[in-house]
Amino acid sequence: MGGAEKSRITEKIVIEKVTAPRLTPNVRAKAGNTGDTTPYPSAATAFAAMKQGPSRPTRLLARSVPLIVFHGDRDATVVPANAAGLIDDALAAARPDGRPRTPPTAVTTGQVPGGHAYTRTRYQDPAGAALAELWTVHQSGHAWSGGVPHGSYTDPRGPDASAELIRFFDEHPAVPPMP
Repeated sequence: MGGAEKSRITEKIVIEKVTAPRLTPNVRAKAGNTGDTTPYPSAATAFAAMKQGPSRPTRLLARSVPLIVFHGDRDATVVPANAAGLIDDALAAARPDGRPRTPPTAVTTGQVPGGHAYTRTRYQDPAGAALAELWTVHQSGHAWSGGVPHGSYTDPRGPDASAELIRFFDEHPAVPPMP
């Protein structure tokens, strides 16, 4: 099972308990000037989007929810521009003018003992509410960060994405939908 499949399963399990159950390697839905948000019509077009990064402009998200993204900076399957696009979309949804350019609130770096270095970039609104968190895992490819050594598409040398997702979900409990 690949990282995107694990992400979808995690999302399905926790959707009722958290506001932002996302993401590890994945690609955003297709959206361009036409407002088309249907899934990619073929594997070829999906793979092209993974290799080229997001097209612009994309549609604005309906509402802002906190977002967490893990991405290896050596991912040759889903280029890092996709992670940046996800963050831009989350930041744009949080602004009345729809512009994504919110500066990072905090940037921290770390190193897994015997493993990869990483950069954690956090974004908050002016009131201090979390908007997004981006974990860039240096020298890591297309894999679940912190996964078990015998798993498929896992990288045990990265930070523990599963533990960080649980922490993130705990910090952002679900908000009941507005009627």
